[in-house]
Amino acid sequence: MNLYVTLTLAGLDAAPQVVQAERDRVLDILGVEGRQAVQDRMKIDKGGERESLQVERTPISVEVFSKDVRALVDEYGRKPGSAPPPASPSSTLYDWVLRHMQLASAASDAGDAQSAWQHLALRVAASIGRRGIAARAPFANAFQAMLPRVEELSNEAAANIATGMGSA
Repeated sequence: MNLYVTLTLAGLDAAPQVVQAERDRVLDILGVEGRQAVQDRMKIDKGGERESLQVERTPISVEVFSKDVRALVDEYGRKPGSAPPPASPSSTLYDWVLRHMQLASAASDAGDAQSAWQHLALRVAASIGRRGIAARAPFANAFQAMLPRVEELSNEAAANIATGMGSA
């Protein structure tokens, strides 16, 4: 689950300064715009999935990725009939239930209230196990949306390189 772009310029291993500068410029732009494109396609939630996005840059590539399990589920979904997700009080699902569900409980103490929330989280987990979760594919959709921008920046860089090498 990542958006990965590598710019390789065959035959220019010892690339002139103008080539390196253009490659860096394009990759820096794609890193920022790629992260934003993925974020824009993620569901807005207080769980931090959008904030979990990271950008990693090498001399010839840029990668937008997340190590958060929520991003994995958002990208690929969850198959109906699979094992239910964890629903313990320390789980992401439990936190989601606390934020999004209402519980009309006449719990007499905090222990009963936690037990009621735990039961509700287990019910939600069982439902997810039965029904699954549809994939939203924010990374794949962002990659498709970014292709025209990649082409535009590549053409712009090629023109700048040609101009820079012609004047050298």
